[in-house]
Amino acid sequence: TALTQADALHTQWKSASTPDQKAALQSQIDPLAQQAVTEFNQAIEATGPTDVNRATLYQKIGVAYELDAKYDDAAKAYQEAVALKPDAGTYNNLGNVEARLGKIEDATASYQKSVDLDPANAGRTYLNFGITLYNANKMKEAVAPLKKATELDPKNAQGWYLLGAALVGAMEYKQEGDKITPVMQPGTVEAYQQAIDLDPNGPWGAQAKQGIESLKQLGLG
Repeated sequence: TALTQADALHTQWKSASTPDQKAALQSQIDPLAQQAVTEFNQAIEATGPTDVNRATLYQKIGVAYELDAKYDDAAKAYQEAVALKPDAGTYNNLGNVEARLGKIEDATASYQKSVDLDPANAGRTYLNFGITLYNANKMKEAVAPLKKATELDPKNAQGWYLLGAALVGAMEYKQEGDKITPVMQPGTVEAYQQAIDLDPNGPWGAQAKQGIESLKQLGLG
């Protein structure tokens, strides 16, 4: 119950528009998440080493720690869970927190294990990887999984928009005398255009149009 309440508040947190609103919601989430961790640990203590529920309990502890923004602790809990029972969703969660911690190689391995266990949802897994890196402002690292996501799910406008934005974030610059010139990454405009074609009247298409306009203002595109 505590975890469910914390998760509901986190949904509000994600849509909050100001830092003050986020802080107020997080102050409500933290004690609920801590309560969930305590009670799930008590449940683990009441189970034997072969109890089939232990993996689920560790997975839920990981979720609670993640809601509490304790990513190191969340990673440890998810690792305990997959050691007991390999699971695509838990590996995906583990990849999320590892990416947040900047452990890109570990995150890549975790996401790959998620893909291996659930190949039917590989496109969504790679997209999730790219979103996590994008939100962590790791644009160069986000490009590869977003390219993979768009290859596997070419009809996903969000994936194409994020790929274009990540390529802009990964843009390099060259200096010619006193002038610094941006060098656009190959495929940037094409990614934006795919998002526009797939979502012409929606949010991803609109943001892609803004992205192309920004490139034009830089003399690119």
